[in-house]
Amino acid sequence: MASHQPADVSLVPQQTQPQSQTNATPEPGIFTKKFRDGAWHHTFVPALTGKSKQKARRAIAVKVPALLAATHLLRKAQWDDIGWTSMDNGCTHRITTQFGTFPHAKLIPPKEAQAFDFLNRLWAVQSLVLSQEMRDALKRSKNLRPCSYTIGFSVQPGHKDGGIQMSPTSKTGDPIVTKLLADPALLAHEMLIYGFPEAGSQLYKDYWTAEAALGLGTEENQSVTTIQKDNEAGFSIVFFLSHLPSDHFPGRFVLPALRLACTTAPGSVLLFKGSALHFGVTPRPYSKDLLIDSPLRYRCPDGITYPEVPEGTPFQRLVLVNYLTRDLMSPPEFRKLRDEVFTLASIGVHGTLRNLYEWKMTYAIRNTRYIIDPAERWCEKFRWFDKGVAQYPRLEVAKQALDLVANKRPHLEN
Repeated sequence: MASHQPADVSLVPQQTQPQSQTNATPEPGIFTKKFRDGAWHHTFVPALTGKSKQKARRAIAVKVPALLAATHLLRKAQWDDIGWTSMDNGCTHRITTQFGTFPHAKLIPPKEAQAFDFLNRLWAVQSLVLSQEMRDALKRSKNLRPCSYTIGFSVQPGHKDGGIQMSPTSKTGDPIVTKLLADPALLAHEMLIYGFPEAGSQLYKDYWTAEAALGLGTEENQSVTTIQKDNEAGFSIVFFLSHLPSDHFPGRFVLPALRLACTTAPGSVLLFKGSALHFGVTPRPYSKDLLIDSPLRYRCPDGITYPEVPEGTPFQRLVLVNYLTRDLMSPPEFRKLRDEVFTLASIGVHGTLRNLYEWKMTYAIRNTRYIIDPAERWCEKFRWFDKGVAQYPRLEVAKQALDLVANKRPHLEN
């Protein structure tokens, strides 16, 4: 659970008024956009393409209008004035490059989450995190940042060998922490495939297996690893589950490069390329001048009911970030995997014995210099016992890993 606000992002003052359009001409961005086939398509401005223009692109991308820090909803005229696009309607945003067109960002609003049977599962995650049992478990973890927790594996470059290890929170061994890791990871994976069907393609599955990615919670999850450094090939899935008083605006999430922003309404989920610049604007009280019935106040959508919480539960911002990270997606040779990652001590993070042993097998295949043994032999090497009965990694997983390593996976390098 974390919020991120890069220090070099500046909020640029605008003269836009809350109730009217200024007819100001927005400063040109680094993308042009067109709406077609039910989605927004963003293309680099030709004059800003290429590595030589990287600094120029960033200088433009980090300029964020101060209006986006406003503690109220914005009118369409205001979005037009600043040249930005609201993601609140749930449209998909794609980027077109010389290599093709790829999904980049999509907000799943509460109504859409409800329509596709995700909303109740999101509320269940909120209930889990807000419970007294969870608060007690988090207090027991030796976490250095009491308001931000890594649930899963962690990269600690400043500790001993700088290796990949279990996070302080996961080391508590609390079953409720394991549940918090497994349930959101699988839900995030399913919502990602729903929002971006391409993420369920064979290409992404091949990448996951070939790189021996450290998945969380279950072998069914092939999208989510843990927090920290983002992976270029993957997506971040953010659950907005804050428990707020009615006099607070829920906040915004901002993607400066494409000039996109969304309201972080409870029960909504954002899918986006986490390697792109991003930050959040925290919930704050509405202005005293904003009338109680103003259309600029956010209201729970019709047909949506916020779940009841135990009496005495404190109001709080709650953001659950499901990351696909670079170091855990493709564990590098220079960053050692601590022994605990390979042992039953990490079952609370891997979630299932199958997930643990299939990952150990694909990691061994990836790091074997000369492949001689067939898939059947690899499955035999990594068998385990469950209540005295021998269990084996799936043969198709071994075959896929061996095939990808043998053929140098050229389709993944592009």
